[in-house]
Amino acid sequence: CRALRITAKIARHTGRIREAEKFKRWRKELAKDVNRHAWDGEWYVYGYTDAGEPVGSQKNDEGKIFANVQSWALMEQIVPDGRVQKVWRSLDRYLCTDCGVLVQHPVYSSYREEVGRVGSMPPGEYENASAYAHGTVFYVAALAANGMGEQAARYWHIVHPTNKLNPHSGCEPYGCTTYFSGPASPRFGYSAHSWFTGSAAWILFQAVENILGVKPDYAGLCIDPAIPPTWRRYRVVRQFRGATYNITVRNPDGVEHGVREILLNGEAVEGAVIPLAGPGTHQVEVLMG
Repeated sequence: CRALRITAKIARHTGRIREAEKFKRWRKELAKDVNRHAWDGEWYVYGYTDAGEPVGSQKNDEGKIFANVQSWALMEQIVPDGRVQKVWRSLDRYLCTDCGVLVQHPVYSSYREEVGRVGSMPPGEYENASAYAHGTVFYVAALAANGMGEQAARYWHIVHPTNKLNPHSGCEPYGCTTYFSGPASPRFGYSAHSWFTGSAAWILFQAVENILGVKPDYAGLCIDPAIPPTWRRYRVVRQFRGATYNITVRNPDGVEHGVREILLNGEAVEGAVIPLAGPGTHQVEVLMG
């Protein structure tokens, strides 16, 4: 669904209107199929085996719920209104810890051919119900996409080795880790494989684009913050397509999401996208509300 949304946007920007509408239609149909076939009552199943049996379902005795499918459905906003709170509650109840979001719950206690290598991992380690950094950051993206700035910032900090709620990390405070051992491990909270992860890029990406809300767009820079309400003012300096944008965001009413006004070099901008302003340095004032 995410790929189709991005592809439709590219097609529209390049004048391929017929293709853009086709991709939008495919995305709508795919989202409908996901909701028809993958909904399990309280969350979405992770997948199906070759025999057609669900993985990540209430029917399973182990591996009942997986995080990523919930986070991505919420991130892409394909969850119908009547199911949204159920998915959030399921994530919070089964998967959210002070060390991050667990890959799945409960752990696999032994190898299972139908689900592959996850069952051969020690409980609470690797993919077997650890708090993978990538999964936590995807959860941050889902929170930010739904305007939940307080929680987005909280879990962004949780994924770091300097997280005060997790005193056991053992990772260098300036590094990023692949995962933290989950509650089923005697090493709960400890870091594994620091400096051996792609999550560092995702952590930076979420901070700049989804929390601070400065996102590149084909037409310019989109401003769409999701921040804690206690953040009343912050600045971002963004170099973009040969220009430097000094962006000041003010939040006098203490909201988590929403932009009331944008000024580019003193002139009002219509919508949430700062148009390309050409070479040089430009001043951007953003008022949330």
